[in-house]
Amino acid sequence: MAFLKLFVRVVLVCLFVFAGAVKLVPNISQELYEYLTKEYTKFATVYPLKHFELEPRQYMQIAGIIEVICAPLLIIGSGFLRSLSSLVLTVITIAAIYTIRGLQYRLLSFMPLTIILGLLLLDRYILDGGNEVSDKKKTKRS
Repeated sequence: MAFLKLFVRVVLVCLFVFAGAVKLVPNISQELYEYLTKEYTKFATVYPLKHFELEPRQYMQIAGIIEVICAPLLIIGSGFLRSLSSLVLTVITIAAIYTIRGLQYRLLSFMPLTIILGLLLLDRYILDGGNEVSDKKKTKRS
């Protein structure tokens, strides 16, 4: 179970750090950066926080910064930081699903986000939840 937990977290960290880095650093993949810039222009018309009136590029950069900061905390963070970063990444993923749904993209566009959301929920509520209960039992016995 510990190996599965570590594996899921490493996969999530790699996915979110790469996604965030591409949003912040155009040198990683110029084509992907340009594609994301065009997509975030579309997202700006639908995304859940549109009443804050962010520019699409700012929205993309903020999402990238949050992903790059929160993702490593899934592995190196303490219990509270891990829970907080998991919550933030879950909200970002749900907002992305909401945005793609609002733009009426094909159902296939949801697949990667749904898998990522599933991994986040798996880590948070199944893999991590079991250890919190056993940790509480251990401290009560001591």
